[in-house]
Amino acid sequence: MDFLSFIYRNWFWFSVPAFLVSVSLLVFSIAGVVRTVKQAMLFGVPLLERQEIAFAAGGRVVLCIEGPLFTTRFAKLEFELDAPHGATIHGRRSLFHAKTSGFSKTRMELGYYEIPYPGRYLLRIKGLEPGEPLDARHRIVFMHPHLARSIAYVISIVLASILSIGSIVLFSMGVSAGGPVSLKVPLIVAAVVLGVVALLWLAVSSNKKEDQAIRKFAADQGWTCVFRSDEPEGLVPRIETKLETVSPEIDFDVHAVMTSRDWGIALYLVRGRYRNKDSRSRSDWRYSACLVESERFRWVGAQVDVRAGTPSLLEDPFTKFKPVDTGGSGFSRDFTVYSRKPVVALNVVNGSMQAIFLEWKDSPLFDQLDFVVSIGPGGAVVRMDGAASLEEWRAMADLARRIESAMN
Repeated sequence: MDFLSFIYRNWFWFSVPAFLVSVSLLVFSIAGVVRTVKQAMLFGVPLLERQEIAFAAGGRVVLCIEGPLFTTRFAKLEFELDAPHGATIHGRRSLFHAKTSGFSKTRMELGYYEIPYPGRYLLRIKGLEPGEPLDARHRIVFMHPHLARSIAYVISIVLASILSIGSIVLFSMGVSAGGPVSLKVPLIVAAVVLGVVALLWLAVSSNKKEDQAIRKFAADQGWTCVFRSDEPEGLVPRIETKLETVSPEIDFDVHAVMTSRDWGIALYLVRGRYRNKDSRSRSDWRYSACLVESERFRWVGAQVDVRAGTPSLLEDPFTKFKPVDTGGSGFSRDFTVYSRKPVVALNVVNGSMQAIFLEWKDSPLFDQLDFVVSIGPGGAVVRMDGAASLEEWRAMADLARRIESAMN
């Protein structure tokens, strides 16, 4: 009781440190819940009556629906999942339909499935309207279970918000109740300055931790790692320029470059952010990429993009890019080629190049709608959104090598 009485008498002085602690906890919790959702993401697929999906590992997965706000496209849909041997895997409906929403889209959990082992499974969707046009905004998303961690972060956000509001109220009550008037303005200024410093410190600390993780990641593989801050006029700007030479439709911002002398050819693993130049949105996105440089690409006179899926399932990457007709082969059923110059695209993605992509169609890389291979003057860029794992880095490097070797 004496301790509580002491706090009651001196609440004016406790309000400032309480505010700083609450703001720090709030920033940490918000970053944590965003990070948890991103790490839980496996892949997304369009709304089709029947399609094969690949799981790289067994275990529990969560089936979610994703689409624009207030959409009714998923009403009365039923989902069934068949194992490679044909047996139906019975899912368990989620009791708590966790939902995450943004300004334009929302995602909600529907149920859980126990995947017995890695492989390709058959996903069937019942209740789709016949002839209903496909829309890339409506997807089925599979994720790792993350509800418990997300709820813990949400509770932390609520508590931090209550503490923050309470500290502001205590500070105001202390001032209005005749607190040290001569210190009112200095204390307010100090509180604001300390709050800003705390937020900046958290942001810098988060970036440093990410950079340390990249350095350790490269060191464990025996790769050389260079950041823009290490040599602002050296390798990083040169790679940034090279990426935009291969993909002039993309505005690249390179943060880190990893290289290896054992690769034999000029291969670079890149982390950073990018933005579509033709897009009306000014938003940028994180990416991981592998750039391969070679004289074999010198004759390529235009950007050529290869994506998994068919044109009806994907939005055009750029307003002026159109799908190129590659014929009725198996390649055209699994991949789409985009370019402003169809003749160049057909010369680049010839029979041998198509064979390489068909060999890779079962790769986890191609399970993502945000994966693209760009081939242009002087090189090729194998790019995916988000942070790549070690296996994905290796897969991108291997695919880049195969593409380089297939060029005439």
